[in-house]
Amino acid sequence: MNIKPKLSLLLGSLLSLMVVSAIAGIVSTAVMIRNAHNITEIELWMNAVQDVRVATQRLLMPAHDYLIHGHLHEKTAFSPLFETTNSKVTKLFAYAKSHEDRIGYLSDLKRLSDVVAPSIEKIATISREILELPPPERSDIGGSLMEEMDLVADRLTDFLDREVSNARRHLSESLIKAREAEKTTRTVLILAVLLFVGTGAAGGVFVVKSIIDPIKELSEGTRKIAAGDWSHRVKIDSRDEMSQLADAFNIMTSELESTTVSRKFHEGIVNNISEALMVIDPRQLKIIGGNKTFFDEYGPPEKTIGKACYEITHNSPSPCKAPEHPCPLNQSLETGLPSEGEHIHFDRSGNRRYIQVSTYPMKDEKGEVYQIIHLERDITDNVKMEQRLRQAHKMEAVGILAGGVAHAFNNLLMGIQGNASLALLDIDSTHPHYERLTTIEKLVKRGAGLTGQLLGYARKGKYQVETINLNQVVEETSNTFGRTKKEIKIHCELDADLSAIDADQGQIEQVLFDLYINAAEAMPNGGTIILKTTNITYDNIKGTEFKPKQGSYVLITVSDTGPGMDKKTVERIFDPFFTTKGMVTGGGLGLASAYGIIKGHGGYIDVDSVQGVGATFKIYLPVSTQKIVKDIERTDQVIQKTGTILLVDDEEIILEVGQGLLEAIGYKALTAGDGKEAVEIYKENRGKIDVVILDMVMPEMGGGEVYDRMREINSDIKVILSSGYSIDGEASDILERGCNAFIQKPFQMKELSECINKVLNNK
Repeated sequence: MNIKPKLSLLLGSLLSLMVVSAIAGIVSTAVMIRNAHNITEIELWMNAVQDVRVATQRLLMPAHDYLIHGHLHEKTAFSPLFETTNSKVTKLFAYAKSHEDRIGYLSDLKRLSDVVAPSIEKIATISREILELPPPERSDIGGSLMEEMDLVADRLTDFLDREVSNARRHLSESLIKAREAEKTTRTVLILAVLLFVGTGAAGGVFVVKSIIDPIKELSEGTRKIAAGDWSHRVKIDSRDEMSQLADAFNIMTSELESTTVSRKFHEGIVNNISEALMVIDPRQLKIIGGNKTFFDEYGPPEKTIGKACYEITHNSPSPCKAPEHPCPLNQSLETGLPSEGEHIHFDRSGNRRYIQVSTYPMKDEKGEVYQIIHLERDITDNVKMEQRLRQAHKMEAVGILAGGVAHAFNNLLMGIQGNASLALLDIDSTHPHYERLTTIEKLVKRGAGLTGQLLGYARKGKYQVETINLNQVVEETSNTFGRTKKEIKIHCELDADLSAIDADQGQIEQVLFDLYINAAEAMPNGGTIILKTTNITYDNIKGTEFKPKQGSYVLITVSDTGPGMDKKTVERIFDPFFTTKGMVTGGGLGLASAYGIIKGHGGYIDVDSVQGVGATFKIYLPVSTQKIVKDIERTDQVIQKTGTILLVDDEEIILEVGQGLLEAIGYKALTAGDGKEAVEIYKENRGKIDVVILDMVMPEMGGGEVYDRMREINSDIKVILSSGYSIDGEASDILERGCNAFIQKPFQMKELSECINKVLNNK
């Protein structure tokens, strides 16, 4: 086929322009693919850094839990966490090493090694020191060590956060480059198509019949490609310029297909970023795009695109102006630089979320911001964990104070009780002072009840642990309370097959009475209290805010039909001395004591309340592995005996009244004012001393060390541990080492004689 020179020139020019466009498309596509790889590598790096950050935070938890709860099993929980952390650090270093020559945004490997590995090792070293601390040193030495470890962890976290921030910044740059490459490719395509159509129209005058069919074929191919059929190729059976044009057209189609695939690949990467991303028009703060995570959290495109960002994320009709929470978007608009900050957002369901916001301005060739990339990371769980940790520290601090006060007060009560008991020995019921002395004993008992509340709040309130039926306790306490509050109806739904629990029945009764009183005060004009018990497992409560241990539990719920509580009241309901009734009529330990008692029993307590509906308290207590044993009746008579007792206590008043009580029972009493003196006296009188009554808390040498020293002298020694604290905690540890019995201060003469008799007879 012969083609006129002008047409050949025209078609040759068209082909050259199309080849140039194809080359430009190939180059743009290569840039997009390279940026896509950069985005993937940045994501992998960010994930590796985040893994180390999360592992570091978890590494702190055994030491924190040991300081707060004193659980010895936290020592075994540390090693797996440390191995996991080292594994993630090794992975981070391996990734940095393999990419340090190719990826410009990574930190210097030596700097990583100088900061990360030593910090992890320092945290591990301090954690081990804390976990090896004996219980008496947890508060003082452990607290200072924890501050040092938290400081190291904070510095490491700041370093890792900067690494993540750098990665985000480079991610933004890669996204900008990808968008610019896509824009260039689209422009080249439009120009090529326009050039093709325009040249074809201009050259139509010169086209002869022999080239009309090839042009139709090319036109049909263009329409199919425009409709999205990228697999279509133009076929022209000739060996002239038209054939070359068809080949060029097919090459362009292949490149456009590759560009489309690359764009979809790029969109896939953006949509798989775990952080919510949206693109904002800075002129009206309108949302013009987002990724899948953003639309999942805030709503589909049809409900978010075109809306102002503050309308979607803050449910607000006006832009963010709060000075306490400066908006990173506004800062980027003012400075033209990336910005970060924390904000409170609301998701599509209206749930309050704590968000870490990062904004990256996109600028045109004039340096003006034409779009803002907005990235946000949900840190709600981290914030709540920090809040729970602060609450735990606060409760722990007040608990330590409450326990110390209770211990000192019980020693004073012991002095009062002992003197009253000794005075009662010399008088009978007809004596004018008899009633006054018995009244003193009753007041001492009431005072011991108050210290019981303090010890309960301090989580040291389990005095006499036994296997009990919770249904029986609920029935007895509710019947007693119902007789005093006729205007309150009590409805019970108790599980007939309820499992037994190990608990101090008196303390559990106190918790229930506190909840009954709280419910009754919420219903001054009458109402209903609903009590329910049931068996549950770990799976039923593992989604709650507290972290329950594996096993079976008994659940008791106490609900009322009162007006309910607002959110602020619910958040403070277990705080000591918190009240909604004013300082005149309220403000005691109340529910704070209940909280401490349940925690001391290894259980959990929480509350659900809606204003206008009522409140429901839920108590979870671990199921016992023992069977319920009926109580053995005790005699009220003092058991008279003979023998020698060594009484050890650092309080002079305790030694004085204790010696008097022992001699009144019939024993010879030796006394020691501290641990060192007690050991020396026992060495000198080993064959004469039948029983040692040993105070647990003493300066310089505590009860545990004294007991161990005496056992070295005589492995068959008989020891009764005595304390103003309860049997829980350190006392339990000493009993497990072989100590024979425990008696709680203040105690009466009959309790003392009963305890000594039981030890002497090995009961």
